[in-house]
Amino acid sequence: MARLKQFYTEASQIILDAAVSDVEVVIHDAFWGPNYWSGYDPLSDTSSSSPDWLQLDTHQYYAFAPYQNLPRQEILQNICNMSRILKSTTSRIAPIVVGEWSLESGSPPNWTGTSSGGLTREKRTWFRTLFEAQLAAYSPNGLNQPSRGWYYWTWKTQCEFEKRWKEK
Repeated sequence: MARLKQFYTEASQIILDAAVSDVEVVIHDAFWGPNYWSGYDPLSDTSSSSPDWLQLDTHQYYAFAPYQNLPRQEILQNICNMSRILKSTTSRIAPIVVGEWSLESGSPPNWTGTSSGGLTREKRTWFRTLFEAQLAAYSPNGLNQPSRGWYYWTWKTQCEFEKRWKEK
C-alpha cells in the first residue's frame, strides 16, 4: 500500500502541475473499500479531509474472493452497507464512482442455458433483486454525498468478447 500511495502522490502532482484548468485525479481504492481512503490526500500527510480535486473509483463484485461464496442475504447486506458509505455526508471520503459492478455472484458465470434464455424463474428473480439493490445503492440521491454514480459491467459484452477470442 505504501508503494501505491507513493505512486498516487507522484501521479497526482504530475497531473495537477500539467493541468491547464481544473481537473480531477481519479484513483482506484485498490479493493480496500472507500472507508480506507477517508481523509486521504495524496499530496499531504496531515489532511483530515479529501481534496476537492480527488475522486475515488471502487469496483463492487460478488463473484470474486473473498465474496464469491456469500449467501444472497449477506450480499444484499453488503450492498446496503456500501450504500451507507456512498451516501454519508460526514465520511470525509473523496467523491466516489462505482466504476464497475455486475450481476455475477458465486463462481462466474452464474447464468445457465443459452444466450436466448434458459434461466430459471428463481435466477431471474435473484438477478432483478441484485440489480435493483445495487442500482439504488450506487446512485446518488442527495447533496454532499460521496457518490457520483456508477458504470455497469455487462456480462454480455464479456461473454461476446470471450466467444470471439476463442474463435480466433
